[in-house]
Amino acid sequence: MSVHKIFKSKDNGEHYTELYSVRTNTWTSKLNVCNYYKGTYYMIIPGKGILRTMDLINFEEFWNNTELLSLFIDHNGVLIARDLRNQIFYSKEL
Repeated sequence: MSVHKIFKSKDNGEHYTELYSVRTNTWTSKLNVCNYYKGTYYMIIPGKGILRTMDLINFEEFWNNTELLSLFIDHNGVLIARDLRNQIFYSKEL
């Protein structure tokens, strides 16, 4: 069981406040975990799926897919995600 957390610092990393936390059965990867496109941040949490936020304080589920492992969004808003079996998913829905 892994706990994935998102923290925010207002003082250049001296102190952090937890903003979001979720338990999953998947380990964390160091692959693209946060992407920004047209005012919205998209964050992948392995074992949970993709969250989105406009203010990095309030998060909502964008795509609940427990198999996703990495995320990339290009300059045209094309979302590319990879799952645990190395399947690639594309979406032009952003």
